[in-house]
Amino acid sequence: MVQQLARVQATSRSWVKPAIPTPFIRGRTELSDWDVVMFATYMPLLLFYTNDSRDPNFMNTAILKSSLSETLVDFYPLAGRLIDVGNGIDAIDNNDEGVLFVEAEYPSDLKDFKKGGYLPSQMDYHRMFPIHFYSSPQDPLCAVQVTRFTDGGVALGLMVLQKVADMYSIAFFLDAWSKKARNIQYTPATFDRSLIAFPEDTVITDEVLEHYRSEHRSMKHKPLYPSNFESSLSKFGKQGPKDLKPLKSIILEFHSSGLQA
Repeated sequence: MVQQLARVQATSRSWVKPAIPTPFIRGRTELSDWDVVMFATYMPLLLFYTNDSRDPNFMNTAILKSSLSETLVDFYPLAGRLIDVGNGIDAIDNNDEGVLFVEAEYPSDLKDFKKGGYLPSQMDYHRMFPIHFYSSPQDPLCAVQVTRFTDGGVALGLMVLQKVADMYSIAFFLDAWSKKARNIQYTPATFDRSLIAFPEDTVITDEVLEHYRSEHRSMKHKPLYPSNFESSLSKFGKQGPKDLKPLKSIILEFHSSGLQA
């Protein structure tokens, strides 16, 4: 008999907008040339926070939402929407439509999940994220889900459209948000498009474009990891409690220096 996994249950959905409306002069943010050709897919990030003291105000929702709203004043493009400006080129409309914020509950302890090595077989990971596919211009560029465990632990699932931010940018945003939640000063982002522009005399030839396209075509048929990856993952994922912690546990676990309110 197959064991039924416990379900993550969403309890609320809301939109978090910048605390101060974005000035009209910032109406549009142009994407870099590389981001223009990037696929419109979300980049997922899942972080876990243990609550050893069982503090009832741990990762307080009101503080998370208010600090996110204040952080979006400096990171206003994340609250916008993607628009087509013609010729297959996208840009960000800084319309302050907001970031999707979802709250959810999971009927189990985070400490038990942690002991098991954060294995996907323990949980339906898809339900730890607020959104999965970008399919419409009305879809958010950034979405957050806060999932609370029965022992007070929290999982933070983040989805950011890959066209508008890479992993470094996402980490920069999370650092700013975490500091704002703790009333610590942070370094604002800059959206000066001249910093990413190619020189005016830059020419992209047809040969270069064809080479780029051929690389993407060939990558579709190549595995993203070695053929023995699955067996290796299974081997190292079954270590005993006295052995070294699996690498995936180290990657997923986010300690107290991270986003806490």
